[in-house]
Amino acid sequence: MPHPIRPPGGRCLVAGWILVLSPAMAIPTVGEERPSVRGTATPAHRQDSPRPPDGAASTAVLGWQGPGTPVVWSLDRRIGDPAISYVDPEVASATGLVAWQDDLGHIWVCQLDRQTGDLIPPDGRGQYLAQGVPLFSSSNSGDNVFRVINGPEWGFSQRGAGVYFLFGDNALRYQIGRVQLNDLTFEAVTPPSTQAALGAFPSEDVRDPVGRVLYSRLVEPPDQAAGRIASEWIEEDRPRAAAAFPLDSIGSVGPRWIPGQRAIVTNVADGDGVRQIARHDIDTGETTLLTTGPEPKADAVFFAAPEFPGELVFSCIVAETEIAFYRQVGPGWQEIGRVAAPQGPLAAAPPSVSSAEPFVYRGRSLVVYVATDRDDSTRICIGSLDGTINARISRSSPLRQVDPEVVVFDERLFVHYWTSPDETGVNQLHLCQVRLVP
Repeated sequence: MPHPIRPPGGRCLVAGWILVLSPAMAIPTVGEERPSVRGTATPAHRQDSPRPPDGAASTAVLGWQGPGTPVVWSLDRRIGDPAISYVDPEVASATGLVAWQDDLGHIWVCQLDRQTGDLIPPDGRGQYLAQGVPLFSSSNSGDNVFRVINGPEWGFSQRGAGVYFLFGDNALRYQIGRVQLNDLTFEAVTPPSTQAALGAFPSEDVRDPVGRVLYSRLVEPPDQAAGRIASEWIEEDRPRAAAAFPLDSIGSVGPRWIPGQRAIVTNVADGDGVRQIARHDIDTGETTLLTTGPEPKADAVFFAAPEFPGELVFSCIVAETEIAFYRQVGPGWQEIGRVAAPQGPLAAAPPSVSSAEPFVYRGRSLVVYVATDRDDSTRICIGSLDGTINARISRSSPLRQVDPEVVVFDERLFVHYWTSPDETGVNQLHLCQVRLVP
């Protein structure tokens, strides 16, 4: 079955034909008229469609796998203040809020417009929360990668919503902090003895009396490049009772809490040394392998799939090139679907995939992810468990596109992502308004 391709020049090759779309297409605000947009089908050998400039107001992207499959239409446009860096935005779908940090480590929270997906206010600086720490960007290298792996994250419990992040004046003394959203109080989640933290992943179960946090930290500083990393979890009312859990690779999304369970989905090496997905019970300390086989796996995320009412399934990245979905069948777990990134212009090798985030839309299990080609170019893509959807949704750009975040408002599907620094040194924030037809 043909896949949508983005060849050199930025054209969209769709099931054997190319659709040229105007880069000036934009979502109108109230009172504005929508600019007219004209698409022209041209033979696939034509070379007269240059890639829209990265500074274009918006770019439409169309993907289609063939007869009987949905058409994926996406409008990618830059949002926010062009003078501000937007780093690692994290969307809380249930509340319509987004937490993000700027290039100085300031942590901010703002609302999202439910009609357009835009920031409210337009620059995103709705409420200042606290001073965090600098997060490495896609253009950084060296020991920065070992210092911080994650920006602000949302956590939920009976206490309400909170934003978790790293704070401290030195990488060897970074700790995890939390700002309670209802009263903006700050508290240190980890004790002072917990130093050189790399990132925090809080639980999101509103039934928990207090939140749980899992994190990684360096245990052999100051030689960060060679330092051993320990992975631990705590309950917020007992921060000094940290317990270790096994983790072979942090991956691109990190270990996660399993919804509704006192358990962590992680990855460990099996008897043959192959990285597999595993479940770690925090009460018993037992770790159970969920996958087998010769392909290494990481980045597992559990979610409630509407195709299987009342069940949790999980997605994971396989061999860094595909996304697999697993469902429990009897005592074991069975693969039920797989997504490979649409081939880019350098089709000699399959693209790698990362930052895969599953979600549900219109009764269907979908996943957004980053595809990276051999020339290190990136694109944001969307795929489906049933295999009928697999297309790029972001524009072509020389900037690295990272960390897609999904939010659905009343049947409106929005995907936010950020980029490596542009020529002005700013990390851009982009918004894709996605439509699936039918």
